[in-house]
Amino acid sequence: MIDRRKLISMGLIGLSSVALSACSLVEKQKVEYYREDGYGVIDSNGTWVIEPRFNRISTPVKGLCIASPSDSVLCGIVNLSGEWVIEPKWKDAGILSELDYFGAQDAESGLWGIARKDGSWQAEPYLSGKGGFSRIGYFNPHTQIAKACDEASDLWGFIDGSGEWVVKPFAKWINYAGDDKIYAASPVGSALYGLVNIEGSWVVEPKFLDFGAFGKTGYADAILAETKRSGLVDKQGNWVIEPKFFGISTPNKSNFIPAKGCTKRSSDYLLWGFINLSGEWVVEPKYAYIGSYNEKCDVVFVCPEGKEDLYRLINSKDKFVSDARFSYIFPKFSDEGYCDARPYKLKNPQKSRSV
Repeated sequence: MIDRRKLISMGLIGLSSVALSACSLVEKQKVEYYREDGYGVIDSNGTWVIEPRFNRISTPVKGLCIASPSDSVLCGIVNLSGEWVIEPKWKDAGILSELDYFGAQDAESGLWGIARKDGSWQAEPYLSGKGGFSRIGYFNPHTQIAKACDEASDLWGFIDGSGEWVVKPFAKWINYAGDDKIYAASPVGSALYGLVNIEGSWVVEPKFLDFGAFGKTGYADAILAETKRSGLVDKQGNWVIEPKFFGISTPNKSNFIPAKGCTKRSSDYLLWGFINLSGEWVVEPKYAYIGSYNEKCDVVFVCPEGKEDLYRLINSKDKFVSDARFSYIFPKFSDEGYCDARPYKLKNPQKSRSV
């Protein structure tokens, strides 16, 4: 598909009869897009791998996705052909990993247990005499533990694959921070975040207003509580890039880190661009939003300025990888090159003719 702006420029470059003749093949019309319901899976070129016909679907892991059909609130597991491997049976489910088990919410009790990819329970949703879980997070395939929320106390701790507490509930909130052995956590009675290890000990005392995830660079995005500005920190909590930006996404490439800042046009107008590890702009702010860059696939989604509900894909050269448009994309592509998304379709595509 030829880019609309390219067609317009073709019609404006000289008004010779040859140019007019070529442009007459294209109907003059306003190109419009609309958001379509339904989620599917795309590859790093923006091509649909699983057609967008689900009420929800997760990014594939080893060829499997958590999904809900359009006519049900329950979820099951589908493969890359969009076929049901496990029919919808859970009220909700956590993120899949390379392990054979994951957190899932029982449709009847509303409690969480540990399900297997064959549909059976590895740990029942209610552990007799031990209370239950109101949520189970991502099971790290290296440590084989996950964060979990105790239904009785509403506090978070760590559990293993059998549903036993490895670290009893101690935090108001725990967030997977992209590292095998370090998590971001907020203690009871505090609005700040620090870093804890999988033994539940504080590695960095709570001092951040918010904390993101460690990327391939070994650094994580964090927000300084006093100024509410974003920067990058190392695993000891030291600032690598001073907190002077209005937002930063997970840093996966040292010279292509998504960041939000002021534009040259106005000190009050905030847009996203890309910086390096020195905090210098590599691509000046020009996007309404940017996701998390995947270096292996060389792709990241962006929202063009003024189009906060329209997502497109670019590479590290700041070039669009395809003409595909979406109304939603999960913030990051997997290393397998997949991502869940929702389409943004062209109205009346039969009227759009290419030259």
